[in-house]
Amino acid sequence: MDLSTEYLGLALKNPLVPSASPLSRNLDTARRLEDAGASALVMYSLFEEEIRHEEDQLDAFLFNQDIGHAEADSYRPLPNEYGTEVETYLKQIETLKQSLDIPVIASLNGVTTGGWIEHAGLIEQAGADALELNIYHIAANADETGDQVEQRYLDILKLVTETTKLPVTMKLSAQFSAVANLVKRLETGGVGVTNILVKQESIQLVMYSLFEEEIRHEEDQLDAFLFNQDIGHAEADSYRPLPNEYGTEVETYLKQIETLKQSLDIPVIASLNGVTTGGWIEHAGLIEQAGADALELNIYHIAANADETGDQVEQRYLDILKLVTETTKLPVTMKLSAQFSAVANLVKRLETGGAKGVSLFNRFYQPGIDLETLQVRPQLQLSTSADALLSMRWIAILHGQVGLSLAATGGIHTAEDVLRMLLAGADVTHLCATLLISGPGQLTSLLEQITHWLEQHEYESVEQLKGSISQQHAPDPAAYERANYLDVLRSLEQEY
Repeated sequence: MDLSTEYLGLALKNPLVPSASPLSRNLDTARRLEDAGASALVMYSLFEEEIRHEEDQLDAFLFNQDIGHAEADSYRPLPNEYGTEVETYLKQIETLKQSLDIPVIASLNGVTTGGWIEHAGLIEQAGADALELNIYHIAANADETGDQVEQRYLDILKLVTETTKLPVTMKLSAQFSAVANLVKRLETGGVGVTNILVKQESIQLVMYSLFEEEIRHEEDQLDAFLFNQDIGHAEADSYRPLPNEYGTEVETYLKQIETLKQSLDIPVIASLNGVTTGGWIEHAGLIEQAGADALELNIYHIAANADETGDQVEQRYLDILKLVTETTKLPVTMKLSAQFSAVANLVKRLETGGAKGVSLFNRFYQPGIDLETLQVRPQLQLSTSADALLSMRWIAILHGQVGLSLAATGGIHTAEDVLRMLLAGADVTHLCATLLISGPGQLTSLLEQITHWLEQHEYESVEQLKGSISQQHAPDPAAYERANYLDVLRSLEQEY
């Protein structure tokens, strides 16, 4: 069986490539990976911050320690007795190249323009077969636009490809407004292959979503059944049921709003998932007439067209918001996915456009491939608490930068999950999977646990708690951005 493939212009014996991790630090482990079948090896990342920090410490130790103690000067070790992080990394490239028969792909995580250029050149000289650019940038500044974020990636690519002849791959997060368009632009900019790493207390009720596609499909079916079934069979005309005997999806949804409003003492928030301009306007108006207290716009759009730019994708959301807020006086909240180039800037623009809140983040259910039928199949996977971490980070970043309501959604299962969201700055937490699994009684349990925690920690209210560990108030604000990434990777290396 031929399992060979090609990646970055490199001929590989199979498609299994260990990604950047501490495993590549050890030569024996690297050999074991090759013996086990690895077709290439991506090295652990070289971080510019660590290099700069090390240089500063070394400079202070070698050249400043004798200040005030002249007699200590002769005891200083020589600089060339020390192997720096860069030298260690370059040496490891050389060692792996000498010892392995598979391609070695270096991984570079830079910060400054000079860092990307300097280290890319050194990596090429050390003999790496290719270079992965592992760009880690959190667009936490609400004034930084999506286009500016994407341009940062294109500029880095241009710098590196002008410095080295190595095949270059970009390691991307999923947080771009138009992934397909960005990948196309990176390819145009000279990247060989893009490796996309698809690495997310008041009580209220958010209703299930009303989907425009289902409404249109139902209308087409009903129309065909009521008005076209007797074509060629005139005698069947008298047997057709009357249209008013049927309750449509829209009528059922509006009736449910009315029923809930009559039966409950808590706010009822309708959720609308539209497609066409007319659909958003028509159904938003009907929902308001039915008595809903607020309206959530659940926009589900996959930017699969490589010619659709990130700015165009974001403008779609702003245009829908404008249409709906001009149609209804209901408070409108936008349910967003995490796939935007500059989440903070988009939320700020939505607030300016009239949104009263945002829900972070919508989980796009990902399809799978059935290996028996070779068909694409839908897959339902309920969230876990780990899914809540992405929402928590962005809520912490947004708290204080924007004035609209912040709702956390996705992965909130426990009292601890709720408390973390509130500490980060969420106004409310939306629960779904945990209620499906444990039933409505889970709410009572969560409220009891939350109240107990607040009393135990001497909080008098949720308002007192809210946002106290947001980025604005955290002892270490950088922990919500790039610094946290480095700390996690260091802990990974210590464990493995």
